[in-house]
Amino acid sequence: MKKTIILFISAFFALSYAQSQTRVTVIGASITAGHGIAEPEANSFPGQLQSLLGTSYQVFNFGVSGTTMLKHGNYPYWTTNSYRNAIGSKPDIVIIDLGGNDAKWENAPFYNELEDDAREMIHNFKTQGGNPRVILLLPTAFFVSDSNYIYSPRCQRDIAPILRKAAYEEGAEVIDLYPLLENRPDLVPDGVHPLEKGSEIIAKRIFKHIIYARAEARSGYESFPMEKRYDSYKGLAMAGYQGWFSCPNDGSERGWYHYAGKRAMFEPGSCKVDMWPDVSEYDKIYKTNFRFADGSPAYVMSEWDESTVETHFRWMREYDIDGVFVQRFVAEIKRPKSHRQLNKVWHSAINAADANNRAIAIMYDLSGMEPGDEQLLFDDLDSIAANYDIKDRKNNTSYLHHNGKPLVAVWGIGFNDKRKYGLKEANKIIDALKVRGYSILIGVPTNWRQVGAKKLSPVDFSTAGKNVIDDTEGGKELTAVIKKCDIVMPWFVGRFNENNLSAYEEIVKGDIAWCQKNKIDYAPLAYPGFSWINMAKDSKPIPRNRGSFYQKQFDICEKLGAEMLYLAMFDEIDEGTAIFKCATRVPVGESYFLPLDEDLGNDYYLKLAGEAARKLKNR
Repeated sequence: MKKTIILFISAFFALSYAQSQTRVTVIGASITAGHGIAEPEANSFPGQLQSLLGTSYQVFNFGVSGTTMLKHGNYPYWTTNSYRNAIGSKPDIVIIDLGGNDAKWENAPFYNELEDDAREMIHNFKTQGGNPRVILLLPTAFFVSDSNYIYSPRCQRDIAPILRKAAYEEGAEVIDLYPLLENRPDLVPDGVHPLEKGSEIIAKRIFKHIIYARAEARSGYESFPMEKRYDSYKGLAMAGYQGWFSCPNDGSERGWYHYAGKRAMFEPGSCKVDMWPDVSEYDKIYKTNFRFADGSPAYVMSEWDESTVETHFRWMREYDIDGVFVQRFVAEIKRPKSHRQLNKVWHSAINAADANNRAIAIMYDLSGMEPGDEQLLFDDLDSIAANYDIKDRKNNTSYLHHNGKPLVAVWGIGFNDKRKYGLKEANKIIDALKVRGYSILIGVPTNWRQVGAKKLSPVDFSTAGKNVIDDTEGGKELTAVIKKCDIVMPWFVGRFNENNLSAYEEIVKGDIAWCQKNKIDYAPLAYPGFSWINMAKDSKPIPRNRGSFYQKQFDICEKLGAEMLYLAMFDEIDEGTAIFKCATRVPVGESYFLPLDEDLGNDYYLKLAGEAARKLKNR
C-alpha cells in the first residue's frame, strides 16, 4: 500500500511538472527530422533547440522526410500520422518548417494552392491545438544545381513570398532561414540538409525568436534585433567562469574533477567544494555519496554537459549579467584530458553566449605555468581564433572586443607567491598578443601599484587601512608590463571582509586615479564571500552576511565611478565565491558546506549582480 502511494505521488508530481512546461511542437520534413545527422534526436535543430530552451520547455519533433505543405504535393504532410499527432499534442508553440520539398518542379503546377494550404494549416493549429503561438520558417538555402529538385531560386522566388503572405494573413510569426546559411555551403554537404553545425545555427535563431520576440513581431515581420555585438567592456559586469567541474560517466573521463578532495574521492571527508550547487534546473545531474539530513542522496552537475553550460548562460540572460571570461589554465593545456574539457566547455560557452546575447571572452590563467609554456598559449589562442572567428565575429557575434580589437585576459602577473614564471614570460605573452591584434586585460595582485606593503594574511583582518596586502613583486618592471595593456583587473578575493572595506575603497580609488592618469581602463573586482574549509581546515571563511558584503563593494564601485566590473566568480564553489544558484539545504556529515540563506533564495547573488550590472548601464 505504501509503495502504491509513493508511486502515485511520484506520478502526480511528474504530471504536474510536465504540465508546467511550455510545449513546443515542431513539424517539417527531412531537415526537421535530422536527415544525415548523427543522433538526430539530440543534434537535429529541434533537438538542439530543446537543449537551448532547457527543462522549462518540452520540444516535440514531428518531422517526416520528403513531405510538402501542398495538399496536392508529391508527399503531403497532411496525410501523415505525425500531422494528426502534432495537432493533438496540445502545444503552446508550433514551429512549421515546410516548403523546401514544395520547390520540386513536379509540385509547381499547384503553387496557386500554396497560400490557402499554408493558411489552413496555421488556422488548424490555432483552432484545434489550443490557440498556440505559431512560427512559420521560410526555407533555408539549398545548394543543388538540378532545377527539377529542391531548387533554391524557386524557393526564394515562388515559395517564400507565398508562405510569408499566408503567415501575415493568419497572424503567425515568420523566421527566414535563408540568410543563416546562404554563404555556408560547407555546412550543407549534400546541398540540401544542414548537418550538426548548420542545425545549431538554425536552433539558435529559433531560440532567440522564442525568447526575445516583442509583441510587434507577431505581425509576421522580423522587427527586433537578433544579435548583439559587444565592442567595449565599459558598461559591463562580467563574471569569471571556471567550467572545470566534471563527474564520472559524463563523458569527460576525469572522474569527480574539482569535486574530489584529498583522498582523490568525492565523499564525506574528502571534498574540494565548500558550496553545493542547486541542481533543480539541470537536464543532467549525477548522484553522489553525500546525503541530506533526511537521508536522501545529493546530486551535482557537470560542466562537461553542454546543457549545463546553456543553463548557466540562460541564468546570465535572465538576471542581466552581461557575460563571462571563460578560464583557460595554461598548465591544463598540456594535459590531453584537461585540454579536451577546456575545448568542450569553450564550444558550449561561446554557442550559449551567442544564443543568449551574452558577452564572452577568453581568460588565460598563468597559475602553474612554467617558462617555455608561452607557446602553448599562442597555439591555443591561434586555434580558437581560426575555429571560432573571434576577430570578425561573423559566426559568433558576442565575443567581447575593446578598443577596436578582440579582448583577451591574461591573469596571474606580478604575484610574489613563488611562481615558476615571471615578468620575462609575461612580457613575451603580452607582446605576442599585441602583435596578433588583441586588446589585453591584465590580472594583477591587489597591491600592484605599491610593492612591499605591510603584510596581511588572507585570513587575518585585524588590520585595516590602505595598502595592507603584501602580494606583489616587480616594481617598475611590473608597471611597464601593465602600461602595455588596455585594462587592469586587480585580484581582491580573500583580501577583504566587511570590517575593512575602507581599505578596499581606498585601493579602488587610488587604482582609478592611476589608470585615468595613464590612460588605461580599470575593472575592479567584487566577490560575495570566501570559503576554503574543505581544502584548508584552518582557513576562516569570509562571511557573505546575507549579501551585505557583496552589495557594499558594488556601492563603493558605483560611488567611485567605476566603468566596468569583474564578478568573482560565476561557478566557483571550491572557494565559496560562486554567484550562480546554490543550495539553501546542503548535505550533512563530515564535510562542510555553506548553505545560502533560505529566505533569500538560491538566486539572491545573481539578483545582486544583475542589479549592479543594470546600474552600471544606466549611469
